[in-house]
Amino acid sequence: MSARPALAALAGVALVLGGALSGASATAATDDAPPAVVSLGDSFISGEAGRWQGNGYGDSGGSAYGTDRAAHDCDGGEGKCAHDPKRVYGSSYDNGCNRSDSAEITHVTSVRVNGTTYPIAPADRLNIACSGATTAAVHKSSFKGEEVQLVQLDRFLKGDGVGKRKVRLIVLSVGGNDIDFSGIVKTCVGKFLTYRYCGTEQFRAEVRQRIASLESALTATINAVHGTMEAAGYGRSEYRLVVQSYPVILPGTGYNRYPETYNDRYLKTGGCPIYDKDADWANQGIIPGLLSAITSAAGGTAQVMDLSDAFAGHELCAKGVRAARQGETPANPIPEAEGEWVRWIGVPLVGQGQVQEYMHPNAYGQRRLGSCLAAFANTERTAFTCGRP
Repeated sequence: MSARPALAALAGVALVLGGALSGASATAATDDAPPAVVSLGDSFISGEAGRWQGNGYGDSGGSAYGTDRAAHDCDGGEGKCAHDPKRVYGSSYDNGCNRSDSAEITHVTSVRVNGTTYPIAPADRLNIACSGATTAAVHKSSFKGEEVQLVQLDRFLKGDGVGKRKVRLIVLSVGGNDIDFSGIVKTCVGKFLTYRYCGTEQFRAEVRQRIASLESALTATINAVHGTMEAAGYGRSEYRLVVQSYPVILPGTGYNRYPETYNDRYLKTGGCPIYDKDADWANQGIIPGLLSAITSAAGGTAQVMDLSDAFAGHELCAKGVRAARQGETPANPIPEAEGEWVRWIGVPLVGQGQVQEYMHPNAYGQRRLGSCLAAFANTERTAFTCGRP
């Protein structure tokens, strides 16, 4: 990326925030403008892995036993299909932002703000989030060829190309990429494939330090969101800013339906290539650590939605749920209640979808997160825990 686009993006943010600091005049949309909601941040809210409704393991081609929502024009046995990921991700598939049609924000039909409930039309649920984004991508750096997310938000607030909207809810999911969570997972998978644990005390201490360093970046991001809104003429009582945590995506010890035995068949039938001990560390250390950093950064300026247990019983490889099986189709897929809500880890298979989709909420998981957000949006609460389904 050249310096010129980055400088231009930074200048845009400076103008937005500078207006708020200098008291420059700005006019927010009037209260009779259509109300809108916006999502910012990373893959856990952009809709990454929304292509999949459950997991069809092994050598299931075609529609992958009905799990591939990008499959179309299939033959009678669903063994051969055409595939078009843009049916799910739209044009965002081109740069890998992967904003899916089932993303969390698409499930918010109304929001309650300062005693009033506002209906939200489908066209007014804006998804600016991008898979892989860090806090920097939200408020100060261009990413994947796109402008800073808050610059994009500012354009929306001004009604560029769509007309004025009154933004009533902003939802932010960010921080996982700042601590390189995907790299942590990659390390654990690599260790599993060589019969070793990844959660050594040295590595755990390094991850704890990453999480400890995250709070200041989150605080700066939250302040920048408010600065953008204030520069557009909004008062704090006119909208809600929600920062969400991350869900547990792997079952802990005793809840994994697969044995801890690595072989090709294990992976091809859906086994998770991570030891229970390492999954326990992620579930009991990393996820709570991120929630703590998010809660501290939010302070009294943003609301917090705790998603830790949102997938309980439907994690990847969990007991009590299953993979899709032969005979299930896109029109008659594995029932949501019976399926995993997290995209598989397809090691060493590469025939289905993208690696970047691994371990993200699939279409069923996004529906669950959407229901959590919709429930929170219609309360007067400032904190919300989305418990076991």
